[in-house]
Amino acid sequence: AMRRIVIALATLLLMGSSLACCCCYSTFPRNIQINTGPTLEVGELQEKEESIPLDGAGSVAVDILFGAGELEIASGDPDQLFSGRFLYNVAEWEPEVAYSDGKLSIQQGDGDESWGWPSKEAARNEWELAFSPEVPLEMDIKTGAGQGELDLTGLQLEKLDIDLGAGDFSIQFNAPNRAEMSRFTLDVGAADLEITGVGNASPEDTVSYTHLRAHETVL
Repeated sequence: AMRRIVIALATLLLMGSSLACCCCYSTFPRNIQINTGPTLEVGELQEKEESIPLDGAGSVAVDILFGAGELEIASGDPDQLFSGRFLYNVAEWEPEVAYSDGKLSIQQGDGDESWGWPSKEAARNEWELAFSPEVPLEMDIKTGAGQGELDLTGLQLEKLDIDLGAGDFSIQFNAPNRAEMSRFTLDVGAADLEITGVGNASPEDTVSYTHLRAHETVL
């Protein structure tokens, strides 16, 4: 059972309410920097798919580093630890996926040069990520800017750390967490954020909300 929640709206959150949030800060989350130069070039649209079979994996630490664009996260094929579909038209944004010894890394590009932004509005960067509901996960998600739908329903989340930058994001827990969560932290920059069913996350000890201010609550 949750023993303490560090937020004024604790009662509503424990009831599993839907929480729409915005932030009065204009900074990007810690450890995220959007580099304005050099300007990147928009090219042909590329599609890339990655998958990692479950193969009896135990608890897995997942690090997701996403610069800008559209991000979707959901529960996927039970037999696939991870599957991802990526669309991008900036060469420097090609995603890098690496998995070894229980650590899965998914990041945009390779190096600081991948965090620039093209001068054209036609830039696209879209990620669809899915994870097996059959393996416990310690998930760390960091984003720069854009839109995101993080539907964490059905996953086994032991730890969850989310840093969101600028844009429009939603986080959903539409069913009880299938694992005991020891920690849940949420750090929001200049973003509109809607959280649904956060009571279903069921953190063991504390939920920490940094740079977060509620402006509307819907029961």
